[in-house]
Amino acid sequence: MNNRTKIFLGFAVFSMFLALGCEGKKVTTLKITPPGPYEFVKRVDSPKLKVTPLDQSGRPMPLLKMTPSFATSDASVVEVSTDGKLTAVGSGLAEITVKVNEVTQTLQAKVSLAEVIEFTEDSTKEMRLSDKPGVVKVVVKDRNGNELKGRRVKFTTSDYCVKVRQNGTVYPASLGRCDVIATVDGATNAHTIAVRE
Repeated sequence: MNNRTKIFLGFAVFSMFLALGCEGKKVTTLKITPPGPYEFVKRVDSPKLKVTPLDQSGRPMPLLKMTPSFATSDASVVEVSTDGKLTAVGSGLAEITVKVNEVTQTLQAKVSLAEVIEFTEDSTKEMRLSDKPGVVKVVVKDRNGNELKGRRVKFTTSDYCVKVRQNGTVYPASLGRCDVIATVDGATNAHTIAVRE
């Protein structure tokens, strides 16, 4: 091999390194699993976010010495741990930022937690033992006052003066005053019913 060929090959190898970057392959994008956006309707941890760095060609790269970092734009809505676990805290919108080296990716998180339960005005307040069944109705809202439709409400009673079904139907059972308790995802409220002769 003559000197001219050696110089040409050296220049070709040097050009290849310049095209790839000094370190060779570089992280250019991130693949996040599960992919966003994320929507929470309960206070639960999500699966751990898995971060896969991708090179210039879109091929996965091993994390090795690269440590992903996670941040939230609003910790009162959703918290994110150092290992990528999301936890819903309160209703609202937040952005989750994932960073590896100098590459960042932002994902949306929407939290709609049941935080307020209101009994409607037409809910039964008083019954006689001989009355037909009454009904209790609730409106479920987030902390911002937005109504949340389709949430499953669990009804219980504080005493035996009424029996309640899960559809909100109440039956007089004995004399006295007792509360019908509505629970949705940890939020509760009580409604008093008096049963008379």
